[in-house]
Amino acid sequence: MADPRIEKLARVLAHYSLRLKKGQLVRIRGSSLAAAHIAAVYKEALAAGAFPTVRVDPEGLEEIYYRTATDEQLRFISDLDRLEVEKVEADLRFLGSFNTRALTRVPPGRMALRREAMRDLSRRFMERAGQGQLNWCLTQVPTQADAQEAEMSLAEYEEFVYTAGHLDRDDRSPRGRRSRALRPESPRSSSRSKPCASWARTQI
Repeated sequence: MADPRIEKLARVLAHYSLRLKKGQLVRIRGSSLAAAHIAAVYKEALAAGAFPTVRVDPEGLEEIYYRTATDEQLRFISDLDRLEVEKVEADLRFLGSFNTRALTRVPPGRMALRREAMRDLSRRFMERAGQGQLNWCLTQVPTQADAQEAEMSLAEYEEFVYTAGHLDRDDRSPRGRRSRALRPESPRSSSRSKPCASWARTQI
């Protein structure tokens, strides 16, 4: 049976965190572990009249990239990536690991090379956010690997993640209304969008 908290989270993310509107281009990203969450937000985005596009990373792809790519490939930024950063009006990324140690043995220099290559793109993304041209959000999906890192069972970690956003509360209750209020400040009043909810991370 589907977890009702996933649909409730999707509503919070779509309508309060990202404030999706008709006609907006929204990008939804995450690993295949977040498939149910991605689908739920995708449905809410369509209901809002937005135009959602999805990017899903299968297990092991990042490790293959860092172990196999040449320096030239690590430095390469595609025109498609540049275009997305200029065109998206809302961006949602679900965090959640298959294996939190997957990149442990990747030489740090290779990852640093990629970060340097992505610097201008990341800076442009944040510029657009600061100018009020897009809203963005990162949030956690409960996974076995992340639960293990937290020294919790998966059920305990799910409870921790969802309760942090007050998703266990009735929308009509005072704390339910508080959870709805946990959304970004207007980018026009801040150079950086605020976390979409109390459990969201604030890094890109």
